[in-house]
Amino acid sequence: MINSKLLQLLMSFDSIQLDELFKFVRSPIHNEQEALINLYEYIYKKKDDFNETALLKETAWRNVFPKKDFNDVRMRRYIADLYKVCLNYLSWHQLEQNEMEKKILQLQFMRASKLNKHFDSHLKSIQKWKLSNSKSNIQTLHQEFVIEQEISLNLDQGHDRGVEPNLQILSNKLDVFYLSNKLKSCCAITNYQNISKQEYHLPLIEEVLEHLEKTPYPDQPLIGFYHAALLSLLEFENEEHLAKMKSIIIEHPNEFLSEELKDMFTVAKNYIIKKANQNRSEKKYLVELFDLYNLEMQGDSLLDQGFISPFTYKNIVTLGIHLGKEEWTKKFLEDYRPYLPIDQRESVYAFNLSRWHFNQKQFEKIIANLLQVEYHEIFLELDAKVLLIKTYYELDEIETLLSFLDSFKVFLNRKQKLNYHQKSYLALITAVKKLIKLQFASEAKKEKFKTDISQTIELVERNWILAKVMSF
Repeated sequence: MINSKLLQLLMSFDSIQLDELFKFVRSPIHNEQEALINLYEYIYKKKDDFNETALLKETAWRNVFPKKDFNDVRMRRYIADLYKVCLNYLSWHQLEQNEMEKKILQLQFMRASKLNKHFDSHLKSIQKWKLSNSKSNIQTLHQEFVIEQEISLNLDQGHDRGVEPNLQILSNKLDVFYLSNKLKSCCAITNYQNISKQEYHLPLIEEVLEHLEKTPYPDQPLIGFYHAALLSLLEFENEEHLAKMKSIIIEHPNEFLSEELKDMFTVAKNYIIKKANQNRSEKKYLVELFDLYNLEMQGDSLLDQGFISPFTYKNIVTLGIHLGKEEWTKKFLEDYRPYLPIDQRESVYAFNLSRWHFNQKQFEKIIANLLQVEYHEIFLELDAKVLLIKTYYELDEIETLLSFLDSFKVFLNRKQKLNYHQKSYLALITAVKKLIKLQFASEAKKEKFKTDISQTIELVERNWILAKVMSF
């Protein structure tokens, strides 16, 4: 049972969901098998370690059904049936998180049951609810269409030919949903196509773009945003499309649900990052990216379920340091520390704080800071070791550095799964050892070393090494 789909699913649940599922399984509406209640109760007690041997099928059977001989076929059936109950719980749980979907299902039942008074009253309650829940995304646009469709069907089944069944409104809602979804999907496909060189057929996209040129939708910011986003991918050199994306986000700060806004910021940031990579000498794109992150921080779209991604945290710190925003970066480090995932919080914070200290040339604060934390992510640990190498070098602690380089090499040789990354870090060790000896070498040897470093394809911290050579 340890490797079953059931336990893998339960391992993805948080404690609140596991508690809620306990009530769900015990409800006769959702489950009538007492055996499944007993089985889940046993599993629930092991929730702190779903991988322990107590969850082997035979062991679980002896504890749940102590008076019965082990029956593998029946145990498999119980596990499969409990898995189905868990899937039903997921459907219920997801629906509970979406109030509008519940209201639409209720409206559909009333219309199908010809409960006209109930329908009219419920429709009014939906419209009232929408006034205080007006933020949108692609899903809410679809919901708008479905509601209008129900209104149209309800009018149609009334058989009153004198009543216009809101067909124009229905058509408009469908257009808004289709165009928004089509544009967003084409953005994702075109972006992936540019990265992978995979060819995709995008029917109607030319017609959609031509239609939008003739018929803009100024009151539909999602259409405007994803139209500009798609054009930014198709006409990469035209930066007016980026300006359009930014203006829509700025002018409609409270009109989008956080997940949609997160997607919108990602599209805009990806465009800027690509521009910055193609124009490394131009600082303006990094400033644009910094401004966009600042704008994102004004809302909650930077967070995902209350947490900031360690990757995003690191990127923002890198950007702040590169742009010389020392005080701003230090404040960001502290302000967003509580929002880092709990299991990575101290290591991610310590590493990024150390990078800030390194930029401030406060080298003496770095070593203890990095050595006192445990790392749960291999690439963060590698980055920390690289920063230690640079710090030992800057402090001129050569003996400690050489010893650390040797231990780092042993560490890398044990990590065979790093694949090509391993070569880049091993190349760094070789380069630093040569760098140590190079200070009093001839200019010819220094030039040869610079050439070798420049031509080494797989090498971490190339620019730092070249900068150290230039400082001799």
